[in-house]
Amino acid sequence: MRMVILSRKLSNNIVRPSEDVDLYEPHPVFEEPNESARLWRYMTFGKFVSLLSRGALFFCRVDRLQDRFEGQLPRPTYDITHPLLRASYEQERVRSILNCWTCLVHESVALWNTYVPQGEGVAILTTFARLRGSFRAIGIYNEARVHIGRVRYVDFQTHNFVGPDGTAFNGFLPLVHKRPYFEFESEVRALISGLGTHFLDQIIRQSEGLHVPVTLDMLIEGIRVAPGSPDWFLEATKSVSQVFGLSGNLVSRSEIDIPPPADATVSAET
Repeated sequence: MRMVILSRKLSNNIVRPSEDVDLYEPHPVFEEPNESARLWRYMTFGKFVSLLSRGALFFCRVDRLQDRFEGQLPRPTYDITHPLLRASYEQERVRSILNCWTCLVHESVALWNTYVPQGEGVAILTTFARLRGSFRAIGIYNEARVHIGRVRYVDFQTHNFVGPDGTAFNGFLPLVHKRPYFEFESEVRALISGLGTHFLDQIIRQSEGLHVPVTLDMLIEGIRVAPGSPDWFLEATKSVSQVFGLSGNLVSRSEIDIPPPADATVSAET
């Protein structure tokens, strides 16, 4: 049952606006991180400006993600699943949209290089509690549900979603599993499915993805500029953030640029 949240206070003392409906809904398939788990999203500066100007996170349709095998069945499951059932699971890929984060304590050089290859970009820092509480259920999203959980990395040649008793599996399972080649991403993903919401289902099917409204100051705990960024880029990021109502104090250099203590450097003569 949906309910209006009169004052939902998160663990970091952020209060949800009283007029919002709680969009987040736990689901047994989705393994929640700890409330304070650090989540990172790496993006180019253009995508950062889009996030701020729209006040929305982009959710990409599953079958339009870079990994073309997203949401597909592992071989053992595929082989024993009836073709009609396979088709129904395939439909989840075209009526579900995802927004992806990395769950790591620290920044990742590999992910900076992957998602901000030219060096002019930022990483947004949030927590699971902040992300969960930031979604705004307005307009077409009034009847939507957001599920959030960790991705599990398995061998798609040997893993089977169907248990020994031969029972059916939940249709969300393929959407929270990936092949082991992506394990370095340590991904947590937020998912919205059009299942059960006819209007939203149709919109998702007709789009590459959707921009889902969020409360920016609830979502964003910090903003790091890419390692090696010049001073002007740091100041530009602060200025843009302030234009959209965020404090410039949220913006800082990448921790990767912080030098180690001098006494930690071992002399070649030692």
